[in-house]
Amino acid sequence: MPKFENKPDPIAHLTHRLESYFSDFCESEITRDLRKAMKNDPGSAFEMLDSKYHIKNINFDNGRSLDYSNDWICQQYMLRYSMAYTFEYYVMYLIALNMLEGEDTADIYSFGCGPGLDWLSLFCAKEKLNVKNVRYRGIDLTEWSVNYRSDPTKKWFSDAEIYHGKNMMDLIDLEYGYSPNVLFFPKILSELDTVTAADICSKLKGLNREKIILCVSYRSPDTKDTDEKKTGMIIEALEENGYIHQKLRGRDRIYNFHDLDGNLQQPDADGIFEFAKGTEYRNIDSRFNIPGDIWNAVGMPGIRQYCKRAKDDPSVCEKCDLSSKCPHSAIANTDNICFRIAAFTKLCIP
Repeated sequence: MPKFENKPDPIAHLTHRLESYFSDFCESEITRDLRKAMKNDPGSAFEMLDSKYHIKNINFDNGRSLDYSNDWICQQYMLRYSMAYTFEYYVMYLIALNMLEGEDTADIYSFGCGPGLDWLSLFCAKEKLNVKNVRYRGIDLTEWSVNYRSDPTKKWFSDAEIYHGKNMMDLIDLEYGYSPNVLFFPKILSELDTVTAADICSKLKGLNREKIILCVSYRSPDTKDTDEKKTGMIIEALEENGYIHQKLRGRDRIYNFHDLDGNLQQPDADGIFEFAKGTEYRNIDSRFNIPGDIWNAVGMPGIRQYCKRAKDDPSVCEKCDLSSKCPHSAIANTDNICFRIAAFTKLCIP
């Protein structure tokens, strides 16, 4: 694969695409009603959400199953996580694609792809590295609202598909002959039970590519130890299939990108990466920014800028009895970014 090239356009493409997700956000019925209520009586705003939209407090921390066909739930999820997640996955794909140097094609499987944010990140990394041949398959059990799905029919590269409402293992059986060399797990391992993880491992034993790059995004550094047990199952399955685990060798060219230096900490011996705490990802790359309407509506101070209580004194938020019910604010820092990249080589290909 071609070496790294400093190209400014991919981030602009990605930001434009993300903005399109939220083109109707500020004009939506939910947002108009919420803003109006916040300006007049903040307490009634959350009563409105409770009665009209049947949502009082949304918990995305793997606490319970949410209905992602509901536009309001998807809206809150995307507003909170979209930019942070796409940035993390973009960095992961930069590293993975660079490690595939010499391969003719990058064939990606994304397990639990959700709305398809990592597909957008892959496009961004592909453009930055000037990689020509990329194919993508993403699968998710959840039927996401069509208003918040990536649409691979608008193909930015030649071969991409996303399947919603499919079992995690179905993807491997959907198209005979599609054998990935990048296995991508975007914050999904903590949601998988050990039986499902074992089923995935049994499917992976049939892979037959010279190189395999395993990419695992952990929900947060706090879940790393738990998720590592399932990551270990995947690594063991690949090793049983004749793959040799290639250890990363310090800070070398495979992940040494100028706009990450000084922020992306050197991985440990197992290839686990973390960013320096307190770093805002837009300070790592100023082009990678939250679209203005989203930041203004839900970021810090976010929806509170419309709040009658907080309008003149934002510090009241810390003492407000409604604070736990406020819509989630967008994640702007890298504190929860933690991922693992593992490379495997098969010495004998039949």
